[in-house]
Amino acid sequence: MRRGATIQPEGGPAKRQQIHPEVRIDVYRRTKEYGARRGMSLGVIVEESLRQYLDQSGELKDILGRLDRQGRTLELIRRDLELLSEFQGVFARMWFAHTPQIVDTEREAAQRLGAMRYEQMVDYVARSFAAGHRLGGDIARGATTAAAGRSATRPRGPGASG
Repeated sequence: MRRGATIQPEGGPAKRQQIHPEVRIDVYRRTKEYGARRGMSLGVIVEESLRQYLDQSGELKDILGRLDRQGRTLELIRRDLELLSEFQGVFARMWFAHTPQIVDTEREAAQRLGAMRYEQMVDYVARSFAAGHRLGGDIARGATTAAAGRSATRPRGPGASG
């Protein structure tokens, strides 16, 4: 914009109202320096700044929109992390409560069986994940009872026959 330029609204010349705001000296100096670099008058800078502020336009609106989206995303990540932490804790408690100690004579066979079952579980999780199924979604929706209805379309679990 040229020095002393006025911003015209659509439809012709704008009626103008003079205002007399007071600002801190440091803000005034920064505004004058900005105007000198850009070749703009104080009036044009103040008017455009007020317009952007009142309309929530410009970079600030974009930045605030992005921050809001990131905040919502972080909240979902936090929820999922808490959910998975609780799931892991419950699983560990149940596993320790229901898994008997293995005697030394059966340890090698148990390790082979454990390795095989682990591989089956990894394959199942990979197929389920690729199909779009998410444990967090099931838990959040309370859909544990709906699993039977989806079993025909989802990969079968580890050790499942058929």
